[in-house]
Amino acid sequence: PAPARASPGGAVAMLRSLVAGVAGAAVAARLPAIPRLRCEEAAPDAAGASATGGDGDGARPELLQRADEELQRDADAAFRVSPPVQFEDLRREVQRYSDIDTYDGFRLMVGKQVNMNVMVQQFFWLGTSALPNNVTSMYSYTMVLATDYCVLQAQADPSLNVHGEARVPLRPDTLFKLSYMMNQQQGNFLLGALEYGGPDCSVMLRAGHQGAAMVQGAFVQAITPALSLGGQCTTFPDKGRSSTALAARYDDPDFLVACGQADAQLYASYIRKVAEDRVTVVSDLTYDMASGESETTLGAEFNLHTSRIQTSINTSGLIKSVVEVKVIPGVNLSLSGEIQHATDSYKFGYALQIG
Repeated sequence: PAPARASPGGAVAMLRSLVAGVAGAAVAARLPAIPRLRCEEAAPDAAGASATGGDGDGARPELLQRADEELQRDADAAFRVSPPVQFEDLRREVQRYSDIDTYDGFRLMVGKQVNMNVMVQQFFWLGTSALPNNVTSMYSYTMVLATDYCVLQAQADPSLNVHGEARVPLRPDTLFKLSYMMNQQQGNFLLGALEYGGPDCSVMLRAGHQGAAMVQGAFVQAITPALSLGGQCTTFPDKGRSSTALAARYDDPDFLVACGQADAQLYASYIRKVAEDRVTVVSDLTYDMASGESETTLGAEFNLHTSRIQTSINTSGLIKSVVEVKVIPGVNLSLSGEIQHATDSYKFGYALQIG
């Protein structure tokens, strides 16, 4: 019989298989050897899976186990509370936007880093009407000493008015603060405070003399990662008088809400970050239960590349604005203005900060 002839298609297929085998061998020669799992090493997991009637933890791929662990960590982090701030700081961020620090006259601040631990600053204020006793100028000298064990700050003026603060960390979560002032016009005070910042709460105890003996205590508890509740009690033993304050704060990455009560006042504040680190708007409402008067303040802050603009207006027609510009590295120029048409009062100032 005639011999079988291979079809052209079969020959082409055989040639392709041969080329693929040669190419695969060349690629495999360049790759590192993959260790093989011996049967006796895999046998315990397989035996455990067959004995329990399921897959067993040992038979699960390592990548799946890592993914489950990461999901569990994310779930735990979503419900983990963060250390809350002290009670006096619950509303401080709101006041920074709504109660802008304006001034009149000319201010000059010159600072210098003496060494790694000491910094000094000289402050000049000329042509102002904000000082008592018709004084129109002032000068002060400030020195800050920072070490691994404490931070000391002291400020003095030519009239020998001195005030300052000392901060000593007793433990990583405990801080002792001592504040003092000796002033001929404003009086003297000495206050000592002990602050504790735990993983889910903060405690503050303060005692001293500020016109009269004073004892104060505050506590803030973190309820959720965003919600914190706190209270504060202040008593003056010599006068037989005491006051209380309550506050709540909800701090979300995009907005912040703070409300509370201090003596006879109720307040509610809202901060919204329109553009992250660029534009922030705030609204603040205060109601006095004793007089029945209320006040609403709207404010905004714009952080540009080399400047910052702050402005606010309240229901009494008071408009405040401050513009800070970075002239060159280490030199900032500030312009301040305050206008209230109802009382026909105006206040303007500018400042230069060096160092």
